[in-house]
Amino acid sequence: MAYKIYLELNTRRLILKNNEQIEHIFPVAIGKPSTPTPTGDFTILNKILNPGGVLGTRWIQFTWREHGIHGTNQPHLIGQAVSLGCVRMYNHDVEVVYSKVSIGTPVIIRESLTGNIEYPKDNPSDPVSESYFIYTVRTGDSLWKISQRYNVPVPLIKELNQLSSDIIYPGQKLKIPTKNLLTIYSAYQHKLLYKQRPLWHIGEIRNIYKKRIPLYERVHFQAK
Repeated sequence: MAYKIYLELNTRRLILKNNEQIEHIFPVAIGKPSTPTPTGDFTILNKILNPGGVLGTRWIQFTWREHGIHGTNQPHLIGQAVSLGCVRMYNHDVEVVYSKVSIGTPVIIRESLTGNIEYPKDNPSDPVSESYFIYTVRTGDSLWKISQRYNVPVPLIKELNQLSSDIIYPGQKLKIPTKNLLTIYSAYQHKLLYKQRPLWHIGEIRNIYKKRIPLYERVHFQAK
């Protein structure tokens, strides 16, 4: 596998390609006007797992002046020009990039990339689990528009993706519930199951239907 990282500054997005095929597109924060993110062709020089603090959970260095791609402890700033020149990502996004690239991986940074950068195709009929499929946020999307497109309640999308606000960004990956999960959520909303429980575990509810869901995929719904 031959990975390359492309950064387009004017749209504030990172494109991860594998053998010249787009695998992921992520939203990023970039350098502010007084300390811009450098443009040019670079390579990954160093990687650090869990640097912590303002660097979040991963550090991927691409210049000897200590510019790097890293996580953040201020996720609300993703999508803005606020850094000292580094590229900030959501921690869960930079962890994906970190796991794919290695020392020497090319990093190409441009103000604007030539050609048409298409988002990877999303296929609701081919979910990554029995509970959800992955949707890539497009320009102009909102949680309400996505909820209408797939007939999914906004609160369920937010709960499944652990979103604390309605703000989403182009390139962001969202878990969209499948019909299986929607059926269970609907039952909960109508108070057909566990009426007295203050906290709901989808894994527990699914046992009633004699189905199983892995622990790491459990979603919690707070009773209203």
